[in-house]
Amino acid sequence: MASDYCKLLQSLIKRSGQSQRSVARTAGITSGYLSRIASGQDPPATPETNTQIGRACRASQQEIAQLTFLAAAQRHPDVLAVVDRARQHGLYPQPAGTVPEHLASVAAVPVINWAPAGPPEDWTDLDYPVGHADEYFPILDCDDPDAFGIKVLGSSMAPAYRRGDILIFFPSVPAESGQDCFVRFSSDCAKGHGVTFKRVEQVEDMLLLIPLNQAEHDNILVERTDVDFLCPLAIRIEKRF
Repeated sequence: MASDYCKLLQSLIKRSGQSQRSVARTAGITSGYLSRIASGQDPPATPETNTQIGRACRASQQEIAQLTFLAAAQRHPDVLAVVDRARQHGLYPQPAGTVPEHLASVAAVPVINWAPAGPPEDWTDLDYPVGHADEYFPILDCDDPDAFGIKVLGSSMAPAYRRGDILIFFPSVPAESGQDCFVRFSSDCAKGHGVTFKRVEQVEDMLLLIPLNQAEHDNILVERTDVDFLCPLAIRIEKRF
């Protein structure tokens, strides 16, 4: 995986027709750092930096997703487990425990903002059009065009989820009681308009939003009609760096 990442990165730089120094300057990194990751001396760059490098090379969104996937496979040893977990939703046709040799099916899922794992807070998708963001995370064979990602903010879902973890959601997958979900409240909800990330239990016509960190955070009980969007977590990418 390391050599594949380096080969693709070197290819994108060469194809851009720019010097390595120019690509680095446009991407907002040093030329020395770009040289080290392109040669394999340093670990692959983060998703944010790979996106910046890809844009500096004028790479396509698909190529940026490929670059980021190869980086993630090395930086996150559990990437295959992530793939296998999401396969439970029928999204991945590859055999368990494998990464396809050709990554043409990698989708770049937009990571649109932070979402509070705590009391509901005002939230915005930063006015991005559907499917667009400043940062993307690569997902194999994602067949949900509305898939999106968020980063965890807050401590109510600790220790299972930590600040900076990337969470991927597929709106086409219906939520079931007992799942960890992205919850968006309606504008007239008494709890206040906003979003949160919680474990959700259906209690008759109510929804019980349960924090995993019970020592510091309280349960939230709301009417089902107070929630206008409920989406279960599909994939968690743990922050390692």
